[in-house]
Amino acid sequence: DEEHSSSKFRMCWTGRLDPMASGLMVFLLGSQCVHREMWQRLSKRYRFKLLLGVTTDTYDSFGLVSQCDPDVVKDFSSIEPALDDAFASVRGEVDQTYPPYSSMTGINASGFR
Repeated sequence: DEEHSSSKFRMCWTGRLDPMASGLMVFLLGSQCVHREMWQRLSKRYRFKLLLGVTTDTYDSFGLVSQCDPDVVKDFSSIEPALDDAFASVRGEVDQTYPPYSSMTGINASGFR
């Protein structure tokens, strides 16, 4: 979401990678910078691992544990319906808020620049 210019060329990138993520970071040069939003709208695929029953202050595994429920999944035969219920609220297009610690430009969720 950033753009820099110099007397030689313009360059922009189309997003940021989470610290634990791997993948492509797409850079655009020169006149291609006008196509940044097109690249951002492309569909994406995610593979992930879940740690169920744990909440942290940063919303990821790097944070301090603020809540732990070891009984969240007692019977793994019930995990599929439990996951369907948990993900029902985030299917489709979702507006996400930035976590307390993020690479958001401007003022982050903690109020710091």
